[in-house]
Amino acid sequence: MPTDLVNLAHQGAKAYSNSFELVHRRDASHPNAIWQADHTPLDIDLAQSELDPTRTAKPWLTVILDDYSRAVAGYFLSFEFPSSLNTALALRQANLSTHFRYGVN
Repeated sequence: MPTDLVNLAHQGAKAYSNSFELVHRRDASHPNAIWQADHTPLDIDLAQSELDPTRTAKPWLTVILDDYSRAVAGYFLSFEFPSSLNTALALRQANLSTHFRYGVN
């Protein structure tokens, strides 16, 4: 019998994932301990300009997620492809909203 299945049966799912899964997922101990960023193109066409409403494009959404609660901490919407600037602006928004929500300094 394969070692991974024996480990799963005897040690449980957590021991299996720690030993055999390729992606290591960190466990946050409290809110705002770990944030993750992700980019995704939205499946809608929006007008890029009021002057030329026929010029449309799909916007990109950059999201910052709190790893503990899986809540959206911040976001940024843009017609530009994902970049470090988009991530920085989403992080800035997340940082500001967290500061006012939790009183974090």
